[in-house]
Amino acid sequence: MVKDKSGLSPFLTEHLSYIDKNLSLMQLRNVIATFMTRYDISFEPNEDDLAVCRDMKDQFNQHAGELDICFIPRAFK
Repeated sequence: MVKDKSGLSPFLTEHLSYIDKNLSLMQLRNVIATFMTRYDISFEPNEDDLAVCRDMKDQFNQHAGELDICFIPRAFK
C-alpha cells in the first residue's frame, strides 16, 4: 500500500542514521530552549486549560482539542 517507504522511517534508512537523528534532536532541543527563553507562554485570558483534554477526539489517532495560547516577548535588560 505504501509506494515510498522512506517517508515512514527517515532515521532508519541510511547508514548515517545515527548522525542525522542526533543532529535533528539537538536542533529541536535548541529551538525549544530558545523559544522558552525568549517568550512568556500562557493561556489566552478566556481559555479553559482543561479544554484541550475535554475536547479530545479519540479516533484511530487521538486529536487534541483547540488550545489558544499567548506568546509574550520577554524584555531583556
